[in-house]
Amino acid sequence: MGLVYRERPANGDAAGLLVLHHGRGADENDLIGLADVLDPGGKLHVVTPGGPLTLPGSPGKHWYSVPRVGYPDRTTFDAAYSALAEFHDELWRRTGVGAERTVFGGFSMGSVMSYALGLGPDRPRPAGLLAFSGFIPTVDGWQPDLASRAGLPVLITHGRRDPIMDVAFARQASELLRAGGLDVTYLESDAGHHIDPQHVPAATQWLANTIGSTHSGRSGQGIGSRRMRKIQSQGVHHITLVGADRQTSIDFWEGVLGMPFVFEQPNLDRPEESHLYFEPGDGRLITIFTNENRGPVHDRTPIDPGCVHHLAINLSNATFRQVVERLDERGIEHSGVKDRGFMDSIYFKDPLGFLIELASYRFEPPVGHTHSDVLILAHRLRVERGDYNITPIHLADAIEQLSARRDTLSHEVGAKDPYAHAKARTAPVEPGE
Repeated sequence: MGLVYRERPANGDAAGLLVLHHGRGADENDLIGLADVLDPGGKLHVVTPGGPLTLPGSPGKHWYSVPRVGYPDRTTFDAAYSALAEFHDELWRRTGVGAERTVFGGFSMGSVMSYALGLGPDRPRPAGLLAFSGFIPTVDGWQPDLASRAGLPVLITHGRRDPIMDVAFARQASELLRAGGLDVTYLESDAGHHIDPQHVPAATQWLANTIGSTHSGRSGQGIGSRRMRKIQSQGVHHITLVGADRQTSIDFWEGVLGMPFVFEQPNLDRPEESHLYFEPGDGRLITIFTNENRGPVHDRTPIDPGCVHHLAINLSNATFRQVVERLDERGIEHSGVKDRGFMDSIYFKDPLGFLIELASYRFEPPVGHTHSDVLILAHRLRVERGDYNITPIHLADAIEQLSARRDTLSHEVGAKDPYAHAKARTAPVEPGE
């Protein structure tokens, strides 16, 4: 290999590789101490290569020269990219551990190279990326390949007081990768330009989860060694509840909640039961098993582990405003309106003691997005700000960020004050001015 490096082998067969790239002015010795910190169990083979570049008047090693932070010099960047690509390829051959079980990590300039090699269009997809205080580079001739990295785990940590690489770089990287479908975990603190010790436990756990989800042992060891894969859901097909008699079910689900009764047949597993299908308003189904010999047996259905606690039904805001009155018309006891931060809810029980929630969102997602898109971004904003629960400010900021991803002809899309501009143009000019 052309690059000088240090390594800490795993204790036994390696579950994966962790390649840590040092920052500006350091060398291959700088991050080797993190091996036992990030991988205390010694499950990974950890390697720390040194950069290929030395610069006059600057100590240590470098990956590229820096004409401007965020924009590496193309010539030195290309040379480092090629050297690291060769280093990684030879490392995979030498260890027998492939890219699919390799996490690229680094600090500062080393994070930049981890992004570059981990997202490079001509490079294999790694198991994950670990970026301490870095940025995704802007270099002529290089663009991140996000389309083939959908779902890739990425951990980004950065300090708000970083005087070298502004925290805005990390925030932009987080937004870009999330928009590209990568699985981003973002951590921010009041640290400067260093690895914040308070982020290390989270990084250790993230690394264990990331390598653990890809490690399946060596091939040829039987079914237990196969890589586990998800069974991807595409929505709720239907929910089936155990009802009492047929008419009670129809009167409640259609007569109270307005769900059309669309289909009925015997329960094909228990012929003594009937199977009723109701359409809740979104094209999906809620189905009920009924039996004419059954009646209510609970004031409140069980909520033991494994039981369903309650079922939530979505309402428009206009309908939600009528719920209290319409439940009161029937003498149905209810909770009154409950503030849930991002929605309003009312709870009551069906005739069999099953808890029903009627819920109404407080927001509409931008065109092309779902309520879940807004909620996951609002959640991340809440966590980053240290707030207790989601409130309208998190929802509003999430909606603004999602909307900002739309294309525009404007070069500057930040918030503006056109009234101040208009006042300045129309302000009277006093004589003598």
